[in-house]
Amino acid sequence: MRVKKSSFVLGLGLALMLTGLVTWGYQIARGLIVTDLRNPFSWGLYISTFAFFVGIAAGGLIVSSSVYLFNIEQLKPFTRIASLSAFASTLGATAMILPDMGLP
Repeated sequence: MRVKKSSFVLGLGLALMLTGLVTWGYQIARGLIVTDLRNPFSWGLYISTFAFFVGIAAGGLIVSSSVYLFNIEQLKPFTRIASLSAFASTLGATAMILPDMGLP
């Protein structure tokens, strides 16, 4: 019973992710006009998400480099996850630039 429930949740999550990627691709292909948002809100949403991801990436790099630059050994267990989160946040920030341009 537990395996069926977890596979259903996984399938539902994958279906939602696929739907989101398809609709995002459609928006990138057709431009922001498909959202019917002609006001600055759509621009502000994408650019604020970009700034959020840049901040998370900077924080991850600070934590990761503090061990080596300032010899802070208490942060050593967090260096790997901080580097990975900085990399993922950089990818997220890059992904937010595309819809912000409207029609690349």
